[in-house]
Amino acid sequence: MTTRTVIRNSRGMTLLNIVFIFLLIATFMVSGVQMYGAFTARAKVNETKAGLSGAADAMISWSAANGKIPDATTFGNFIPNTKDSWGKDIIYLYETSLTATATGGLCGRTSTSSTFNGVNVAFILLSGGPDFKTDSTLNASGALPAGELASKLSELDLFRIVTLEELKNRAGCYGRTGGALTILNNELPRGCQNTGTASLFAYGGVPFTTAPNTYKWCINDNLTTAGFTVSNVITAADCSTVPDYIWDAFTPYQLAKIGYSAPQGAYTATVLLRDMQKNIMQRRYNLVVISGGSCGGGGGGPSIEGEFIKGTTLSFSGNNVSGENASIVLTGGLVKNDINGGAAIAVTNAYIEGDVSLGGSQTLGSPTVPGTVYIQGNLDLSGAAGIYAKNIYVAGNITLQGSPFLGLNDNTTIIYSLGNVSLNNGTIHGELRTGGDLYLKSVTLYKNTYTTGNLTLDWTPSLASGVTVYYKGTLSAPPYFDPGILSRCVNDTSIPQVSIPINMPDTTIPPLKADSWYMANGYVTGGPLANNLKIFASGSYSANGSADNVIIVSKGGNITLGSGNDTISGVLFAPNGEVTFGGGSFTGYVIAEKGVYITRGGSTLTLKPLTTYIPNSADYPFVYP
Repeated sequence: MTTRTVIRNSRGMTLLNIVFIFLLIATFMVSGVQMYGAFTARAKVNETKAGLSGAADAMISWSAANGKIPDATTFGNFIPNTKDSWGKDIIYLYETSLTATATGGLCGRTSTSSTFNGVNVAFILLSGGPDFKTDSTLNASGALPAGELASKLSELDLFRIVTLEELKNRAGCYGRTGGALTILNNELPRGCQNTGTASLFAYGGVPFTTAPNTYKWCINDNLTTAGFTVSNVITAADCSTVPDYIWDAFTPYQLAKIGYSAPQGAYTATVLLRDMQKNIMQRRYNLVVISGGSCGGGGGGPSIEGEFIKGTTLSFSGNNVSGENASIVLTGGLVKNDINGGAAIAVTNAYIEGDVSLGGSQTLGSPTVPGTVYIQGNLDLSGAAGIYAKNIYVAGNITLQGSPFLGLNDNTTIIYSLGNVSLNNGTIHGELRTGGDLYLKSVTLYKNTYTTGNLTLDWTPSLASGVTVYYKGTLSAPPYFDPGILSRCVNDTSIPQVSIPINMPDTTIPPLKADSWYMANGYVTGGPLANNLKIFASGSYSANGSADNVIIVSKGGNITLGSGNDTISGVLFAPNGEVTFGGGSFTGYVIAEKGVYITRGGSTLTLKPLTTYIPNSADYPFVYP
């Protein structure tokens, strides 16, 4: 082979190599484009899947806060993005019964009309995926069709299914909140035989009617056997075994009632509640019936119309509370440190579940229209404090220090205590009976006094003319004690056991009506104060200024009103919060679960009946028995 031939062949091989390299590069480029496209498509699929999950989480959060799921016209307001990664609209399909609390909302239903592989479906978020078309037959937002959905959804599409059970679990439907069916009463009050009643209230679930919400009730029949009367209920030995045909034939009612017509004693009530979806809620209660002398002097306390202040506590920095013929019902105590040192809480009746301590010149009760003061805890008076009432009942102990007083100046008051009574100083304007021990020191007694316990004398009580102290136990006195006083202390083993003739009235805060009721009856959700304004706030409400004849309801928070010399009149209802007034004067009616706080010195509080502002009980801003 010649040199020239070698050179020619060598050049030919070089050109072939170059062509081969270009072909190889072109192949790699085509493969790279294809691989890049596949990676991009996969990224968009993953991005859309994440977007659907994020949208479902947002929907569940919104639904939990509102007690229902949105419909197709509003769901886009609550999700991060209404389009998928290819720019197409996300399809939203939903169970219609979950879009309104009246038909169950989140927590009221046990089933839906649509299922996926036999599981109840709440809603579906769907994307057509990378092929730019929707292969599922469910291809437009709207209500889900009834029946099984598996055949209607294509695996070529991307979708996120939220089941009813997932929705209810994540929304907290299995507690006392979120619209779950529940009986609102935590306990039932004591009641006087033949006059006392208990009303049972329900909430949530799927009511049979929504204006008002109605349900079906069942109570164990041992109550009727014992002598109770019941209304609006089925009675059965075991309510859980009542057949459907009996439930179906029974009329739904807003509330159930128990009449305390049984003999005096303690009983047990088992109550079962059922809604339209056949959800059930069962609770067990203790019932106490009192009778005879235990129901004198006012029985079971005032009605809801007569409870002009009802709540945990009363904190008062003003001058006086004017409440002739008014009653206050406090589930906590009345503490002197929470009250202006010279304040007069001049109400006719006061029912206080906790302790009462008054000092300075603080007074409780009306001297002009006196009634009943009932204290379930202890009573401690110091300074020149005192209580004006016809009847003073203390379930705990009584202690007097300084120069306090109990009773009316005409000495007609009856005072009962189940505990020990220590009268270091002060004045007792009336007959005193105690079920514990009695200690008398520098106290003045104007009426006969009785103790079923021991009597201890110290230097030196003062007994008005004709007054005798009777004791059932033993007598103790210092040596050389005044024989004139000793001669008026008489041992009497026949003294009857002391019993208080009334009990604490029902302290249950009445439940709210349905939100829709307020909207249908002229309430607005907020705004500045104005005469005749009706406000229903979902949370707290706060405003300054003067206004007359207002009705303010705070569903979930507090009511805070007034500053300076503001004057306000009307009805304030905060069943889950507190009421605070910082103005010059408030006149009206208040219910606040966490208490009433009057914060401005020199202010006045005048209590008026609920009927002053709302004559018709059907218009009360809460469920009325």
